[in-house]
Amino acid sequence: MDEQLIDSTLTYGENSGYLKSLVPNFDPEERLKEWESTEEWHMENFFLEYYMGCVRNGSIVSEDTGPVDASKPLFSYAVDTM
Repeated sequence: MDEQLIDSTLTYGENSGYLKSLVPNFDPEERLKEWESTEEWHMENFFLEYYMGCVRNGSIVSEDTGPVDASKPLFSYAVDTM
């Protein structure tokens, strides 16, 4: 909040009312459809990024490779000698 918006000649109630009038209506129920469509667009355009994040944090486990070993780097040009 910008302190310059507070008028020292007004009462607390008057200042509070003025500051509340500056904040747009933020009703989550009204914006739910907008958020859902944004999430749908994001998943369509950035699914691979989301999927790789899930693989890295272990919430998705590949049947072919198994869980990610956190002690090893995710990618390296080094030859695995084990």
